[in-house]
Amino acid sequence: MNKRYLLIITCMFFMSPTCFGQLYVGPKAGIQAFAPFYPDKDNRAGLKLKPRPGLSLGLAAVAEVRENFALHFEIAYSQKGKKVKDEISPLFSHKVRYNHIDFPILFTRRFNAKFGGQKAYQWYLNVGPNISYWLGGSGELISDELEEENIARLDYTMVFKADSFDEDQANFEDPNRLQLGLNVGGGLIFKPSDANMLLVDFRLEIGSTFVGKKGTATEFPHLLFAYTDNLAAVNVGLKASVAYVFDLNLSQLKKGKSTKDIKRRR
Repeated sequence: MNKRYLLIITCMFFMSPTCFGQLYVGPKAGIQAFAPFYPDKDNRAGLKLKPRPGLSLGLAAVAEVRENFALHFEIAYSQKGKKVKDEISPLFSHKVRYNHIDFPILFTRRFNAKFGGQKAYQWYLNVGPNISYWLGGSGELISDELEEENIARLDYTMVFKADSFDEDQANFEDPNRLQLGLNVGGGLIFKPSDANMLLVDFRLEIGSTFVGKKGTATEFPHLLFAYTDNLAAVNVGLKASVAYVFDLNLSQLKKGKSTKDIKRRR
């Protein structure tokens, strides 16, 4: 199932540029802050949940479908995570970093903005699905139980469904590595020329898939019994990014393709 979704997204991202009027492609980078949301109140009882900042780096593509309407695609490495505190134990602290590959597809509606009576820039609203693949991650855990074993802090990396794991690894037995969500946001578009665009984007990502299946157990190193990482939560985060994209000059691509077809017929 995972491979099927990834194949669909990859095909949509790299689909023939001749399907659109103009296609802009370029790098993007951003910052974001994610925190878990537990729909079941019992799962977050006694916990203080805080967002953890991270980075997003990747490639963006903007395909203009018609005037003031476009499709926005991305392939990006994305850092998500959480900070967990215990309301009872002041010592307890759990910081988690999740590493993902994100595949958002956004439907964009643009609006012209004027300054001094002339068109200066555009602003836009967008919405669309997000498909995210969980690569792995790391964590830092401090607890009373660890202190009793004279361990000041437990640093670990994540493994999935492992039959055996090292002392510096935590095993996630039944994770949802393929996660779906929704992106809602907007931003600004500046055009230094017709050949390139600068996009300043602000977005809210709302996950719809639990990080782990119901009842998922987490096996920590050193056989921790007093704490289990509850994964019955979705990732929710705010994102801000900048992308600089370049026109692929589709008219020339189409013209070149037509010329080749004529030569072949001859």
